[in-house]
Amino acid sequence: MAFWHSYDRGAGEPVSAWKVQSMTKPSEAEWGFCEIARDDPNRARALASYSPAEALIETLGNALGAALVQDVRIGFDGINNDFDAPRVMFQFPVSPALYDWFFNSRTGYRAQYWASPKIGNAYNSRLLAHLKSIVGTWAPASGVAGRALSVQHHNGHRQDIDLGRRTESRATVLASLDPLLSKIWICERLLKDDGNSPAWIAALSTSGPKLHVPQWIEHGAEYGLVPQFPDKRSAWLDIKGGYVLPNGNVVQPNKRPKLRARQIHDTGWS
Repeated sequence: MAFWHSYDRGAGEPVSAWKVQSMTKPSEAEWGFCEIARDDPNRARALASYSPAEALIETLGNALGAALVQDVRIGFDGINNDFDAPRVMFQFPVSPALYDWFFNSRTGYRAQYWASPKIGNAYNSRLLAHLKSIVGTWAPASGVAGRALSVQHHNGHRQDIDLGRRTESRATVLASLDPLLSKIWICERLLKDDGNSPAWIAALSTSGPKLHVPQWIEHGAEYGLVPQFPDKRSAWLDIKGGYVLPNGNVVQPNKRPKLRARQIHDTGWS
């Protein structure tokens, strides 16, 4: 059975809504680039002319496929740092233009959540199913090697500590990439391959030009309105899977998909 005929585990509703409404996108009044146009007219024109959201799925898949044989970063953490319940993370580089299409355009990832939390989650599941299939074609039978991470929290701030090399089975990695429980976002902390802990690369500043999205403004958005636009070294995306329990079940206790979808719908951020 194709995944888009499956059911949203949080809502008990079909996740086919995105296929039905995939032609819907915000208008200029609903999602504007006027401030960006004053600062960078070429970028504003590009943001207004990107291809439909369906094409973004294929383009991101091509980028991940290229990264898997060139420069991908893979990490594992566990529920409460328990590696008996691990999840996988894949980080892969993209061009700044693809990053902009993904994050800031009217046909990008966040625009699907702008339409509705349900449509956003349906699109996320469709995208993650495609990316999972690419990982499945690549993943070695002998297992997938990456970096083990311990997640620490201090005064509301998260810190990831590199614990060294770790290998998880191919089956565990693919189970973690459950399309209904996985997610993708801009990369904020880039995994290192030299034993050092992940480095912060996201430029989360509220200064400078902003997107004009009244729906988010009404909900007091802050970071969601900032059209992140990195240089080539910082243009990475981050896939995070669900946690695979010893019995094989996959869970997402940190931030349930319905809550995340509502946050992005309301403020553009999660």
